[in-house]
Amino acid sequence: MEDRKVEALLNEVEFKLLSRKEKLFDMLQPFRTHTIWVIPVSVISVMVTLYTLFIWAALWVE
Repeated sequence: MEDRKVEALLNEVEFKLLSRKEKLFDMLQPFRTHTIWVIPVSVISVMVTLYTLFIWAALWVE
């Protein structure tokens, strides 16, 4: 039990001693894989396509 507490405390202190850049890299660690970026990129591309189609249809109807 004490080992876990000491290890958690050391990890917390080590994290606090990191620079801002290293903390940012540590927080963004889950986004390093390419598969996680597929969803946001897909959503953005669909939204841009729908917006373009909406503007095109509005100009065509006018």
